[in-house]
Amino acid sequence: MQSAVWVPVWQERLAASALEQGIVVFGEGAQGVGRAGYRPAGAVSADSTAPLQRVSSRHNMGSHMKILAFVAVIIVAALHFGFLMLEMFYWDHPIGQKIFSMTAEESAKTAVLAANQGLYNGFLAAGLIWGAISGKRDFVVFFLLCVIVAGVFGGVTAKPAIFLTQAAPGAVALLLTFFTKAR
Repeated sequence: MQSAVWVPVWQERLAASALEQGIVVFGEGAQGVGRAGYRPAGAVSADSTAPLQRVSSRHNMGSHMKILAFVAVIIVAALHFGFLMLEMFYWDHPIGQKIFSMTAEESAKTAVLAANQGLYNGFLAAGLIWGAISGKRDFVVFFLLCVIVAGVFGGVTAKPAIFLTQAAPGAVALLLTFFTKAR
């Protein structure tokens, strides 16, 4: 007999993945959100100990791809949060000056522009996190496309390394997102 795996109802993103793997989550409302409750697949009530359903390895592959895509999107969001920190708070600081190869005078002249750029990177990070956690694939695709366009533009106009630090991770996350099934 398989042991039951319990999934919190309030974790909607994880619950959607769990449903695909054969774990049934219960609660009130169309999306299964409501009272916090748990139960294994096939259970009739919350206190039932029915075994989980078997899941084919092919089905698990799709689930693993969704997890991989989710992690890639979170990594891209984390990169952009890091860009926000560098551009808004460390631009006119020895750390930022070293990373961006600038003198103190150059960084002082461009600090306001960098802060604005950092704010935009923060919006990209927020949009990616929002899309990933809410499971809104269209949001994720939109924000990843914004990341890629910004990375390509920065790579062409500012510094070719931006292709690797911004556009490439965004493109990888976008490809992984496309390889997952739309809900």
